[in-house]
Amino acid sequence: MLELYHNALSTCSQKVRFALAEKEVEFKSHEINLVTGQQHDPDYVRLNPRHVVPTLVSDGIVVRESSIINEFIEDSYATPALLPSAPGDRAGVRLWVKRVDDELHGKTTGTFTHAVLTRSVVLSQPAEAQEAYLSAIPDQDEQALRRDLFALGVAAPQFGDAVERMASFLDDMESALANGPWLSGGVFSLADISIVPYIERMDSVGMSAMWKTGKRPNIERWLADIRGRPAHTKAIGDWVPAAMAKSLSNIGRAVAPEITEIIRLRDVR
Repeated sequence: MLELYHNALSTCSQKVRFALAEKEVEFKSHEINLVTGQQHDPDYVRLNPRHVVPTLVSDGIVVRESSIINEFIEDSYATPALLPSAPGDRAGVRLWVKRVDDELHGKTTGTFTHAVLTRSVVLSQPAEAQEAYLSAIPDQDEQALRRDLFALGVAAPQFGDAVERMASFLDDMESALANGPWLSGGVFSLADISIVPYIERMDSVGMSAMWKTGKRPNIERWLADIRGRPAHTKAIGDWVPAAMAKSLSNIGRAVAPEITEIIRLRDVR
């Protein structure tokens, strides 16, 4: 059986669980608490030297990086196919996945997450625990970013920059979805799976106004269709307890008016 080291709220973990759920592949779960720092435990770091989740272990083979893990899953389990058959369409899927890795993860939606959700959790702890959390981050640029986001929240200039990047990405999604129900090749694929956790994250931090109320109707329809898939519940909803989901929603609603004003001031729709 596969073993998956993951976190319930991690976007990268969610997209791997989504691929596994679509293919109905079971796995042994090892949940990693990212707030208490389990990702820095020496035993885990031996599996993943970057101190991040998820990590997949299959018959002794260690696979890291969520996009590569999903390709491994696709190669290992034939049905249902999560890549289209035409080479051009397959290339299109991989381009979307690359854009997620290059443009969204960390730089953009990671900024949203840490400015709103992580900030709320970490700042509720004693100062010593806050510093321990930050100083354990091995990437110094990432550590500096989170210090700024924890200090300023959504008022940090990096947050506004991320809003602009996200608006551009959403515009491209909206255009692509005008051509069919899914992002590439007219079939549900790893492209859709790779992106939806980030859209869900935006919803949880109070940013759904960027596609709702007619702003980007194709994205709104696409998200509703994905939420109707059983794998969505199995990969995302089932891992977040109701009390946690309510707490996250409350945190997002509290800052939503500030975020709406940032979107207006940054002149993005």
